[in-house]
Amino acid sequence: MFKNEKGLGFIEMIVALGVIVTGVIAGLSLTTHNLISSNSSEDRLVAANLARESIEVIRNHRDSNWLAGNNWYQGFLSDFDTNYRLITEFDPSTKSWSFSDISSVISLCDSCQVYFDNTSDVFNHDNSGDLTSFKRLVTLQEICWQDPIDTEVLLDPGDRCSDHVGVSWIGYHLESEVTWFEADKPYNLSIVDKLYDWK
Repeated sequence: MFKNEKGLGFIEMIVALGVIVTGVIAGLSLTTHNLISSNSSEDRLVAANLARESIEVIRNHRDSNWLAGNNWYQGFLSDFDTNYRLITEFDPSTKSWSFSDISSVISLCDSCQVYFDNTSDVFNHDNSGDLTSFKRLVTLQEICWQDPIDTEVLLDPGDRCSDHVGVSWIGYHLESEVTWFEADKPYNLSIVDKLYDWK
């Protein structure tokens, strides 16, 4: 009878160790998953803020044009006839924003690459900072008003309202696109807004 009790204690110890090892492995798996999710959430938050920032910079530039008595769209693109994409750039030394025309799509755009400057804590397209996996590009499309049916018409990128009969130009459809890589997997986030000459 005593021999059976000793054997039973050994089996109980093996079962207890199995339960403990299973618990530790489950805890480590959960911790690893949480760390990966945390990094993913951080990158998505940065991407959303980069996209939103470009939209807000363009909106602020429109408002500044109003206050200065200029055309509301002045300075967005140097030549809308040949281009409809841009990047927004911040100069920390002058604390001012500027726009640069871009002729390629975001996947082929080297100028769209975003860098992080550790000294000023600013994300920018100036390659003097640390390279990030983010790229940012804003695409402008003209919004036209079609008089006979009282409705907005969104043109394809590069098309102009002045090239069509019966429509007048009333604003821009803005799409701020940010792409990035995480664990060699591509991600894309876009924020869309409409900008009019409405005060």
